[in-house]
Amino acid sequence: MSGRRKPELNARSVTAAAVAAYLREHPTFLVEHPEILLDLVVPHVTGEAVSLIEHQVAVLREQNQQIQDRYRELLAIGRENERLLRRLHRLTLKLIATAGTPEKCLQTLYDSLLGDFRANLTALRIFACFNRGKQRPEFVGKDSPEHALFVHAIKARKPICGRLRPDQRSALFGRMDKKVASATLIPLSGNSWTGLLAIGSHDPKRYFPGMEVDLLEQLGEILSLIIDPWVVK
Repeated sequence: MSGRRKPELNARSVTAAAVAAYLREHPTFLVEHPEILLDLVVPHVTGEAVSLIEHQVAVLREQNQQIQDRYRELLAIGRENERLLRRLHRLTLKLIATAGTPEKCLQTLYDSLLGDFRANLTALRIFACFNRGKQRPEFVGKDSPEHALFVHAIKARKPICGRLRPDQRSALFGRMDKKVASATLIPLSGNSWTGLLAIGSHDPKRYFPGMEVDLLEQLGEILSLIIDPWVVK
């Protein structure tokens, strides 16, 4: 007695689109017919053939690895931000404690940026006049030609990160400008005056467009409040 023959299908009447549409309408089909999974193969990029289950496991393993890598990356960013926040807090306390003596306060700022914040170069420009004794070089006056170089950065009202133009680098860092591969410009403002704090790095990837600038913005706000009483109104 001959065995039962499998029904023959007309390949012309069954299209790939029809099969795909059927599987979409019946998403539990392969669950209800697990034996079919053993016969399905998925071409591998190397030319090898693997079962659908093996392919799914490989895809899930790769997705899981990507999620773990992203989690570790976010964790590292979070820890670094926490460290920076603590440094900013310490710097804020030091600046407030020395605010009555501009010379000491600004030196504290520069030392902290170069030490705790690992800056390579710093520059401070206040487009106003100093009202405490001998004029300081950071106070260049409202009519300084340097103002025109940084109007865009000041009007942005948020730190700008990336590469500086050659004329901007030269104005801020002088003979050391060629070593500045990336920088951030932090706008400052107060009662009738503006300015900016520039932090330069030898690393072209240290400051880049699109990076988080919340802590830099906080530093600008703190510094603006401290400098405001020193400015001729």
